[in-house]
Amino acid sequence: MSLKIPTARAAWQQSRGFTLIELLVVIAIIGVLVGLLLPAVQQAREAARRSTCINNLKQMGVAFHNYHDARRAFPVGMNCSDKNGAIYTTEKVMGWSWAARLLPFLEEVALSETLNIEQHCPRVHSHRGDLARRITSFLCPSDATTGGNRWRRFPPEEPPGTDDNDGLSNYVGNIGNNIWSDPWGVRCFNLDETSENLALFKTAHTGMLILAAPIRIVDVTDGTSKTIMVGERDYEDNFHGNHGSSLWAGVDEWITMDTAKANGIANKLLTFFDDAGTMVINAGSAGQDPTGAVHGEAVDSYSSKHPGGACFVLADGSTRFINEQIAPDTFRNLSKRSDGNPVGSY
Repeated sequence: MSLKIPTARAAWQQSRGFTLIELLVVIAIIGVLVGLLLPAVQQAREAARRSTCINNLKQMGVAFHNYHDARRAFPVGMNCSDKNGAIYTTEKVMGWSWAARLLPFLEEVALSETLNIEQHCPRVHSHRGDLARRITSFLCPSDATTGGNRWRRFPPEEPPGTDDNDGLSNYVGNIGNNIWSDPWGVRCFNLDETSENLALFKTAHTGMLILAAPIRIVDVTDGTSKTIMVGERDYEDNFHGNHGSSLWAGVDEWITMDTAKANGIANKLLTFFDDAGTMVINAGSAGQDPTGAVHGEAVDSYSSKHPGGACFVLADGSTRFINEQIAPDTFRNLSKRSDGNPVGSY
């Protein structure tokens, strides 16, 4: 009996590689698997980013209530006069935002002390570099804008787009209804901050972060769990154009002016319904009315890079992702603190 030893050629023939057709089939299978896996990976990443955004708002909700505990009221959306109640006389504390006032309660004590918002308004502040700080708590990770805010600026760098060194925020406060509304409308900008006039401000503006007058929990008769405090606004996209979201520090002192310009300046920090009571989330996106925003301007509505809606924090500190298809009446009622209308499900 003889043992047959295979030759090298026979061994090579037995272990031949893939044919071209087999290789193409394998590549096609891998491509299909990657195609199936990639959307799942992208969805997981977006879910993580949305979770971080919600967490930002949750931390703000805690900060709002710590502020309320310390000051017996929530911060104003933006102040319109100097610390002595006079207007047009100095360039002191006019223009600081609700976000700037929250800094000590968001682990930004050192920055708050540097800014010393009781002394100078943002426009003439000597620490302009600090006003350009990128503060993680005010940035949604789904909005991958880099640099500062080129579209909503502090003078003298205006007109918009000329530079990019002002601090960006993806979150805007809820002022409620139009700032031109009854009983005083834009004249709210031109009244000293006396107790009588602050009461008029609170009548004129139905939201949580309003001009000049601080809102307290007892003022929220509709319930803090049924009233929006802050919501998202993205920086730019195909639906809204180059609008620049918001500024965390504030606006310039010209908010006291009785002109149409004051309306646009308020929109740097705050969002409100127009005269017709209309507002939608992600105005201009598929299925949305592109004019359903502040004075028909989608750039000043709530918006986000999250598919299908945006993130919000309510006055009780709880957070919500609100679908962009929310019923208009429900959304309007969520923006009013004491209208007595039921919110319903959303």
